[in-house]
Amino acid sequence: AQSFVFAVEEINRSTHLLPNLTLGFSIRNSGDSVHGALHETMAFLTGQEDPVPNYACHLGPPQAALVGDTRSALSVAMARLLGLYKFPQVSYASTLPSLSDKTQFPSFLRTRDDDLGQQAGTLAVELGIKTPSCRWPEEGSTSVCKAWIFNLLPQCMMSTVSDTVPSDAREDREAVKGIFSTYSHNRLHVSLLPQLLHALRKVRFQTPDGTHMAFDANGDLVAKFDVLQGQQSPEGQFHFVHIGTMDSHHSSGDRMMIHLKDNVQVGPSAAQTIPVSVCSTSCEPGSSQIPQQGAPHCCFECRPCPEGQFADQRDMKSCLQCPAEQYPSQARDRCLPRTETFLAFDEPLGLAMTLMALTLASLACLILGVFLRFRHTPVVRANNRALSYVLLASLTLCALSPLLFLGRPSPATCLLRQTTFAVVFTVAVSCVLAKTLTVVMAFRVTRPGQRVRVCLGPGAAASVVLVSSLTQVILCGVWLATSPPFPHRDAASEPGRLVLQCQEGSGVAFSCVLGYLGLLATGTFSAAFLVRGLPDAFNETRFLTFSMLLFCSVWTAFLPLYHSARGKATAAVEVFSILASTAGLLGGIFLPKCYLILLTPERNTAPSLRPG
Repeated sequence: AQSFVFAVEEINRSTHLLPNLTLGFSIRNSGDSVHGALHETMAFLTGQEDPVPNYACHLGPPQAALVGDTRSALSVAMARLLGLYKFPQVSYASTLPSLSDKTQFPSFLRTRDDDLGQQAGTLAVELGIKTPSCRWPEEGSTSVCKAWIFNLLPQCMMSTVSDTVPSDAREDREAVKGIFSTYSHNRLHVSLLPQLLHALRKVRFQTPDGTHMAFDANGDLVAKFDVLQGQQSPEGQFHFVHIGTMDSHHSSGDRMMIHLKDNVQVGPSAAQTIPVSVCSTSCEPGSSQIPQQGAPHCCFECRPCPEGQFADQRDMKSCLQCPAEQYPSQARDRCLPRTETFLAFDEPLGLAMTLMALTLASLACLILGVFLRFRHTPVVRANNRALSYVLLASLTLCALSPLLFLGRPSPATCLLRQTTFAVVFTVAVSCVLAKTLTVVMAFRVTRPGQRVRVCLGPGAAASVVLVSSLTQVILCGVWLATSPPFPHRDAASEPGRLVLQCQEGSGVAFSCVLGYLGLLATGTFSAAFLVRGLPDAFNETRFLTFSMLLFCSVWTAFLPLYHSARGKATAAVEVFSILASTAGLLGGIFLPKCYLILLTPERNTAPSLRPG
């Protein structure tokens, strides 16, 4: 209040500001409450201690404006009320940014905070901490900084008004003088208030120390700030050095204008006087800013981007995720296109597997030809030669099925690869089961005419193969009808590569198909193992047991390898398991018979079939 009285007296004593006009004032106390602020405001507007809205009774000189020092909550209430009457209000304490909205508060203006220009200082600091980099021009000129951290002190302190009025303020002074003159000859009228408000917004003057004072379009004081750099003396004492000023009126966006003093040096040799960040340095591309716990917003750590993310600019708040078909560079500062990869025919691994598949298929076809050529010999006729033909045909398809796992995946190959593998292996294992049951029945049934001998007929063996295979076909059909496999582009398995593979669709259906095949193989191995000691001349049950032991061992090792493999290694593991199990069945069952047929034909006779 004393400062306000002093300012009014200084204006009245001046011969340049408002000549031939004397300002008066009245001081009111709102009691630090919203109710009190509204009551005193209405009493001020109406001239009555018990105010009546929209009714004015002023017996004294006209009232020009209200200067208030209240809390921000009270300022909002007063500003809304005074805005209805377009009555000028000047606040030197309220710092709410929302009061700068001229749509809600058209008559509100303010000067500074009651401490150190807190609102303007906050805006300047927010402006200054965008990014911690600064570009300095030549010595003594204006620099443009983009985040550089410093200390700010406002220059908007009240002092005696200069007797010298700048030429650009004379028109504003004359406008204010004219309005006050009108007020002195007429009663206060609401239509004159907007003219006074317009004139107040255009007021510009200079203090004795050369500081220019003005309001911006929002009614806020256009403030300048001193830039202080924290420096440490050789004795270890820390102090601030004034190095320049910042003009917030000429700052925009995330840039601000810094005016350095003439004696401030710039350049690499002026390490003690260059304005630098007092907290953190800039984060290079490939890293992001991590705020420090309990430190100001301008303090942060630079942390490298995690795997799969990148930062292509300096001082990024967080790293970004590369698109699905790209991956970050080694420096994590950009994204690179991924290279498509799959288990191809022409790569070494794919070529080796292709040759193995063709070799096994050719061997199965060759053995089938031998069995057809010597189909009337005892070795071929023993243990159901029709089952042998079906088993050799299914093993040929088993050897060729890995070719569906090679090459670029397509919708057709994805639909066929797992279902074809499951069905042909089910046929092969069911044939082995039928051959095992045939041997069991042949040696366990001793009395002619028993009903169980009916099981020894060709129809019984065919039924075992048909029922077992048909069950697997139904499971595969349900799989394809509900959630079939489809081509998938995997960007997570191999760094820098986009793996093209088949997604199995329904995991439950795939597990059921593999589970049924595993159950059938386990049952076949168990049956063959239990009758491995039967005294047949060609050790048929022992060969069946050994081949199924190889088959089950391969697929038992397959499961953990399949679930731990990534990328195209998944397909390679399954292809190897298919080829290995096919080779086990083919070699364990048919190579001994081919040895007898081709190399020891003297043993391929009827007497040799009788147990010794």
